[in-house]
Amino acid sequence: MFKKYIFAVLLLAFISCKKDKVQPTPEQPAFIDPEMTYIDLTGKSVGWGQTLAIDFDGNKKTDLLFYTELHSVEFNTKTLRKYFVGGGVACKMAALIENETTPDLDKGAKISHTDLPNYEWHPALGFTLMQHVTAGDQTYWEGSWKDRDHRYLPFELVINGKNHLGWIELFADTKTDKLVFYRAAISKEPQTVIRAGY
Repeated sequence: MFKKYIFAVLLLAFISCKKDKVQPTPEQPAFIDPEMTYIDLTGKSVGWGQTLAIDFDGNKKTDLLFYTELHSVEFNTKTLRKYFVGGGVACKMAALIENETTPDLDKGAKISHTDLPNYEWHPALGFTLMQHVTAGDQTYWEGSWKDRDHRYLPFELVINGKNHLGWIELFADTKTDKLVFYRAAISKEPQTVIRAGY
């Protein structure tokens, strides 16, 4: 009986030694936000016929411009009141060129070329955020940004030959026919991943 007990103990010890030990997965280091320059845009908005120019690097040149334009299409049977974002050659935006769509990011979303793989970075010559359509007796709003509140528009600005990433927090409000702004920020460190809203 004692031999059977010893054999069972040895067998259990042998089996437990044979089991593959599960290695604990190493914890990811906490993301460290780079130092940012912030611009308070509280109270600023762009209604029909208005503009808002933003200078991020303090060189007294417009880096990003929010503006509106009236377009007629389909042999003047449809009018579009477009709300645009554009900028100079030093500024790029993540966009899908085929439909002029720019990302509207949640707070905390990482911003970099690799973190937005479905978008290409293009000069910010003019992308539609939303548009009011009038076709005959029908009126309606279109655009990926319409009624998106407290969302973040990423951009990239060349400063002294180096790329700095940034974001603008805004609301494309169809009820008031306005782009409503909250904050903007740009990284002080070039070629650095940032997070929307931080």
